[in-house]
Amino acid sequence: MIEILVVEDSVTHQKTIKDELVSKGYSVEIAGCLEAAIEYIDMKNWAALVVDMKLPTEEMPKGDLHAGVKVIDYCRKKRPFTKCVVLTQKESLTHETEKLIKCLEADAFRWVYKGEDGYLERLSSKVREAVDFYKQDNGGIQYIREHYMNRLGCSIHTSDNRCTPDIINEIKDKYSDKNVFLAIPYKDYDDRKKAIEDIVEMAGLNSIIAKNEPDHNVKVCNFCCAIKKCKYVIADVSKVDCVNVMYEVGLSHALSKRVALLFNKDDDEKGLITEMPWDISVFIPIEYGPNDGKTISRLRQGLADWFIRNAKNDVNIENLTTIIPTH
Repeated sequence: MIEILVVEDSVTHQKTIKDELVSKGYSVEIAGCLEAAIEYIDMKNWAALVVDMKLPTEEMPKGDLHAGVKVIDYCRKKRPFTKCVVLTQKESLTHETEKLIKCLEADAFRWVYKGEDGYLERLSSKVREAVDFYKQDNGGIQYIREHYMNRLGCSIHTSDNRCTPDIINEIKDKYSDKNVFLAIPYKDYDDRKKAIEDIVEMAGLNSIIAKNEPDHNVKVCNFCCAIKKCKYVIADVSKVDCVNVMYEVGLSHALSKRVALLFNKDDDEKGLITEMPWDISVFIPIEYGPNDGKTISRLRQGLADWFIRNAKNDVNIENLTTIIPTH
């Protein structure tokens, strides 16, 4: 949920403003003085701040007319992509305060005067503008970071909070709704691997395979990182004793990925399973056996159909429908 910090000392205005913003779908926290505002700004990135100009401080508990400017200036330095909506009363503005605010006008989304008719509607409008700026691609690296961390479980590290188009594109490419993790046995599956990669490419998606490593701990780490980068997972569990594939399926399940399970009973040489284990049966397997001249064709058709049904917003449906026979 989008988080807004309201810096206001009046209990009446705190409640009125919070109720208004909450009704618009925002999560709202209140800071009642300069020092509390600084603590909240240090705590996290806010999509926007609503800042009253006159605030109590430790030195001036009855109110400092310049305290709001200090909050805006601190926010500008600490959270460069968080915009501030200035909230005040006309009579409390001095000429000096107006000059200070104009010096910071690039970091504030205009003023809203408390108590005037329709001021809550104007306030909501200005907050929405501030939030939109925060989410734009030329700003808000933290929004991008949190967006991808929340949905895809990834972590992004940059040298600072500055966000450039190159960084944004790198993040989007690295943690994309277009990435598909392939969990398939390493041996004897070259023809099936090629068929799966072809379908993924036809769907307009990217195949991701974890780098194999002799060290078990490094291998598991690589698997985890690769799966986190993907929205979809294709796992062939025909060889149920292939441990790598089974724990990759488990990781995918735990990370709430969309999993296409492939299964060919003819490859279950040891007869270990006759049906899907209960804990992964929720994925509904694509059965592409038996091993005959149409095995690869069934695999391609089943996978194309799965993508159309489960990933229609992310794939090239026109390409995939050419794989599925018409009746």
